[in-house]
Amino acid sequence: VSDGVTTVYDTFNVSVTNHAPTLDPIADQTMSHNDDTLDVTLTVNDLDGDALTYTVEAFTTDPIEQLAYDLDRDLGLYRYTSDARNYYFNHRGAGEKYLQGNGGVYYLLMADGGLYRWGGSIAGSTLVGMLGASYYANPTLLHNAQTPSMSPTDQVATSISGGTLTIDPADGFTGNIRLRVGVSDGVTTVYDTFNVSVTNGASQVSPAALSSKLESAVKRTAALDRALSEFDFAKRRPVLSEGMLTGGYTSSTIDKYFDALEELLAGA
Repeated sequence: VSDGVTTVYDTFNVSVTNHAPTLDPIADQTMSHNDDTLDVTLTVNDLDGDALTYTVEAFTTDPIEQLAYDLDRDLGLYRYTSDARNYYFNHRGAGEKYLQGNGGVYYLLMADGGLYRWGGSIAGSTLVGMLGASYYANPTLLHNAQTPSMSPTDQVATSISGGTLTIDPADGFTGNIRLRVGVSDGVTTVYDTFNVSVTNGASQVSPAALSSKLESAVKRTAALDRALSEFDFAKRRPVLSEGMLTGGYTSSTIDKYFDALEELLAGA
């Protein structure tokens, strides 16, 4: 401020703040290659109410690296004693190496890279994954598996509308896809990465859909309705139990189940 003779000054600070958007962690997903698309709900928030933009990047991972990573994460593998410098190599004469996992379960790593769950004997052990000779030579690659390397892929199309991410793999594609979702308020971008496993098996029926299928099948015919109250099903067929409503049954399994049941009733 000046009066023409003297000027005085003051300096102050202006802080321009921004609250970064938040993106809740996205769970890994599984879908059948028979499914056209998969929708995933994104939970996003921005305290400033800024307009948000989204990006999605798709990657494929090396399948063996992905398998090792998944096994290590799911089984909790580790070298179970400090004395096991060579993983008790050949302890039972099959050239095996030993690891331990969650719950104290023992695993054998064989020379061909096969990982087996100990079953009381070498022959009685169960294969849980085939990794390759490099993992046998260096088991650290398994029990200290790193995040798999990723390469960009065009095997999946994605779109986001109204907070829903739609995933559309290419026809015939099976395997794992890593998706990296970004949310930006124009100043800060936050990311989350998750796995989509496109399987070669039939889709699992949801409990709600399965319940509807069961209800429809029970009402197919009056004879079926009558038979359900008359037959000793514990002896004549598998029990129709609440366990079937908890998921894990495929559509084809349920269809075959009721086809067989109707054949039984027709011949009764």
